[in-house]
Amino acid sequence: MSPKLRDYQRSGNKRIKEAWTRVRRVLAVAPTGAGKGTMAVALICDALKRRKRVLFLVHRREIVEDIVQRVRAVTRARVGVILSGYERDLTAPVHIASVQSLCAVADAGRFDVVIADEAHHYRADEWWAVLERVGQDACIVGFTATPQRADGKAMGDVFEELVDVVSYSALLEAGHIVPCRVFRPPYPLDGDIAQAPVTAYQRHAQTGTALIFVPNVKEAIQVSESFAEAGIPSEVIHARTKRSKRHRVFAALRNGTLRVVVNVHTMTEGVDLPTVDTLVLAR
Repeated sequence: MSPKLRDYQRSGNKRIKEAWTRVRRVLAVAPTGAGKGTMAVALICDALKRRKRVLFLVHRREIVEDIVQRVRAVTRARVGVILSGYERDLTAPVHIASVQSLCAVADAGRFDVVIADEAHHYRADEWWAVLERVGQDACIVGFTATPQRADGKAMGDVFEELVDVVSYSALLEAGHIVPCRVFRPPYPLDGDIAQAPVTAYQRHAQTGTALIFVPNVKEAIQVSESFAEAGIPSEVIHARTKRSKRHRVFAALRNGTLRVVVNVHTMTEGVDLPTVDTLVLAR
């Protein structure tokens, strides 16, 4: 089995596999909301049919459970996770790992296909460290919505060919993503925020579900308390939040019993929460 793909996803995966006949390292670019995770799961299923061993590299832990569940839903394959807090199964045909955790494991074996999430984060030195250990001859694809690194360096030192999957305008026209209404001050604020997050939420979101982005844990707690004082249920998620709480919070957000999540640099990438309709940027 394989997940059902939209036309552009099917075409994108076809072009990725065609590129693999010419080069080994392919960068696939698609906007947020295009379904890069679905494309990745389809590539995993295709590799398993050909009895290939697959490695899925993650940059954020938030995506791990989602990918595990989606792979298990369409295949009978075991999925091993090489991350702290997870039980390891080094004989599994599919593995999910971070670069750092994989480098710490001496016996992960070799992989035939390597899929990298949020590929713009990878630098040449750490990429080669992984490939020398587990995938010297692997077919590689990196998925990203933003094909540029924070240090300004080109990504050609890691990837050899680019596949442009689909544009924002095409997704909007097809109704796969929705247009945004953006509220912002007309002039720079020199590091300050335009209004308190709870005020912005009450003014523009009212009863919707929202993610609030703040710069540090202390401020996240303060913002969450301000929502509580206004009678609006909210929770805080940051780097040290336990996996069990994250699951509980995401479930509550999905079923509507929670309206607001205040986060510190943890929900910027790899997050799939279709019930959220408002973002408040207070960083």
